[in-house]
Amino acid sequence: MKIRKIIFTTIILIVLSTNIVFATPNVDVTVDPSEPVAGESIKVTANVTNIDDISDVRIIIEECQGVNLCFEKTNVSMDSIANGQYFYDFNLEHNDATLLKYQVEVYNQSGIYKTEQYQVDLKEQTNNDGQTNSDDNGSPGFEILISIIAFSIILFLYRKRSI
Repeated sequence: MKIRKIIFTTIILIVLSTNIVFATPNVDVTVDPSEPVAGESIKVTANVTNIDDISDVRIIIEECQGVNLCFEKTNVSMDSIANGQYFYDFNLEHNDATLLKYQVEVYNQSGIYKTEQYQVDLKEQTNNDGQTNSDDNGSPGFEILISIIAFSIILFLYRKRSI
């Protein structure tokens, strides 16, 4: 009879402890707009569940040109909207960025919970005509320089012949 009580108590403790283990932390992160444009602003929202006694929620953001060439990381605390909801407004600073990488870290008494690193492709900026803003904005560049040099050479040769 005593052995049955021990086995029964052990089984109950195991069942109760598994319920605690299954309450895994969850952080859902969204970016608004979902297809951001390079050089504009975005709002990142994090909904945190199954994490108690949160002391800080931070976001690490990188703007990149391609996958491996990234500008300096931004690591800031997110503002609390409501219980378990956090946000941060971020201005994308680099017009030439093509990729946005971000990760959320949640700090509490037990340690740090980190999300995976998310990636979002950035759209290229467009002007009012719907054309993309590239280095060639229809303004003269090397073409005008080559024209000036060619004109100077022709003028120099013409003067030399007339003397």
